[in-house]
Amino acid sequence: AETLRRFNAYSNNDIERLAATIGEPGALAADLVLRWNANERDVNFATLSGLGVNRLTPRLVVRLVRELIHVCDRLGVAIEDLLPVAGCGRSTLSGLPGLGRGAARALVAKTGTLTQTDGGVSVLAGVARTRGGSRLFCVAAPGSGRSISAARDAESRFVLDLLAREGGPDEAACPAMPGLSDADAAVFAAERDTACSIPASGAAAGATAPTAAMSH
Repeated sequence: AETLRRFNAYSNNDIERLAATIGEPGALAADLVLRWNANERDVNFATLSGLGVNRLTPRLVVRLVRELIHVCDRLGVAIEDLLPVAGCGRSTLSGLPGLGRGAARALVAKTGTLTQTDGGVSVLAGVARTRGGSRLFCVAAPGSGRSISAARDAESRFVLDLLAREGGPDEAACPAMPGLSDADAAVFAAERDTACSIPASGAAAGATAPTAAMSH
């Protein structure tokens, strides 16, 4: 659980290496299409890390979150032990304005950001713990590659509005914090130097209105 929490809290894309033991992206997509009776064009994975061309509809993401909760229940693990919690230590949620206070200890969620695929997309999905009950949600801002900050503002407003409509946040204690992303990491020297590039997001521009899905 701690390993997965570290992957998710810091959005460490090394999780893609798990493909060597749990299967390839195409096999995962085929399994979900069969299990959910979904349209193949709505389930498309190029990588297991989420980088590249990876597609799920917001409704299917909510379904995925629900299945994750069921698996956690079966294994006796809380979803808070696997995903970042707003207001509880450093994570990718720290970059979403207002959630550290307005949704502190009441939002369990994962961010997703692609700056180039399909014009860029920013996504936030997870569980909002409200006084009216837990609400599963996914909010996505397509075409936001040039304005990720505006997309995150919209996602934060969506969550804060959701919490307000449902009677306010139902705060819980923070789970134990995971180690830093590179804690206990081992470094191996390569036979030759390699280099990688990280795409930079462009200047701010207007983002497309977010698309959302919810479930009780």
